[in-house]
Amino acid sequence: MKVEHGNCYNFDLPDDRLNEEETRDVINALMFDLRRTPVGKTFVLDIAIGPERDEEMPWEEFLSSRVKVKRAEFEKEDKKIVESEVIDFLRQHFDEMLTLPRPGLRRIK
Repeated sequence: MKVEHGNCYNFDLPDDRLNEEETRDVINALMFDLRRTPVGKTFVLDIAIGPERDEEMPWEEFLSSRVKVKRAEFEKEDKKIVESEVIDFLRQHFDEMLTLPRPGLRRIK
């Protein structure tokens, strides 16, 4: 699969979950990346967490060295990207890797 729009957010950490500050960095970076992605295109996001590694490491070796690696695709359907949409996407695909804000209450009619 050829990825036209995408990014890998890599964290060299000893554990397998990002804290609130690191999660906020992911939210902000994804919002930036999605704003640059054309409407109607797919953005592929990889999040990788693992111990420090050699920068020259081949890709396959890098992937096998990670504690957690996960990939998800975001279909950009609208020009405007809102934070709640980004958080919902991250919650749906990367919840066990991130420390996301708790979902707000919704009014049911």
